[in-house]
Amino acid sequence: MGRRNVYKKGLSPLIAVVLLIAFTVGIAGLVLTWLGTLSGKQMEKTSEVADKQILCSRSFLDITEVKYGTVSNVTLRYTLGTEDLYNFTLTFIDNTGQYYATPVANVTPQYNDTEGQRFKPGMIAVWNINTSSLTGSSLSRVYVSALCQKIFPVSTECKAGKMCMG
Repeated sequence: MGRRNVYKKGLSPLIAVVLLIAFTVGIAGLVLTWLGTLSGKQMEKTSEVADKQILCSRSFLDITEVKYGTVSNVTLRYTLGTEDLYNFTLTFIDNTGQYYATPVANVTPQYNDTEGQRFKPGMIAVWNINTSSLTGSSLSRVYVSALCQKIFPVSTECKAGKMCMG
């Protein structure tokens, strides 16, 4: 009988170690599966965002003409790209550094993010903007920015002395 008790006592720690190892391996398997799924989803999201950013980086705007006065005219052409643009901001900067930024809500056409209101590749827009607050100085540059894919900015500018500023 003495030997049986020793045998049973020796077996218990062995079973406990085996169970602990099995439990650890099982938990590790679950964690690795979860991490694999999580990293796969993150890579997919990152890939989608990168694809959108690449498409937007291929969008080029060109200010073809700026007529500066009490009411200024800015002609903008979407020369290259595939993505629709919207939510424009036009910024006029005079030679003293004073600027006047006008959001899309204050210009017509607005080109906001609604169907039928987006600025599409190949389009030309002419905006008439009241810039009477800046007409005491000479115009240094005009900066136009828009959004592509809701988050990526696309912009262009026309500086004094360039052909676009007449």
